[in-house]
Amino acid sequence: MTKMRIIVLPIMLSLMAPVSAFACAVRRPPHDPSKTPSDLIIEGRAGRIESEGNRSFNATTIRVDKVWLGSTQLKSVRLSWPTAPMMCPPEQPPKSSSRLMIYLREENNELVPIGWLFVNKTPNRLAIEAANDMARYRASIDKSK
Repeated sequence: MTKMRIIVLPIMLSLMAPVSAFACAVRRPPHDPSKTPSDLIIEGRAGRIESEGNRSFNATTIRVDKVWLGSTQLKSVRLSWPTAPMMCPPEQPPKSSSRLMIYLREENNELVPIGWLFVNKTPNRLAIEAANDMARYRASIDKSK
């Protein structure tokens, strides 16, 4: 029985490594607002980047400067993302003082960030609303199937 454990353990460990590497290779690309409907879209500037959760996550507070879609009384939004090697961190994490558009969805009466995009130039409100309408349309088609 002991010999069996000694042989099986390295085999199991060798099988786990490629799976996690593959999972990181096929992670989601940057957020596509036309594929996931949002309940609230805000624009703001990222604060200082901080480590949390045994340094396996980074987080920042986004000060709400403008509400593009929906309505809120929030003054800031907390945004966190994984940084540990096996957790597939985002390709473009926010940097301190970068301008971001945060896409949020309401789940269980709580606003949850579902993605972000960097703001390089002033966005067009009609384009934002059209992308969100397209996402809602796609979601309704998927539900009807």
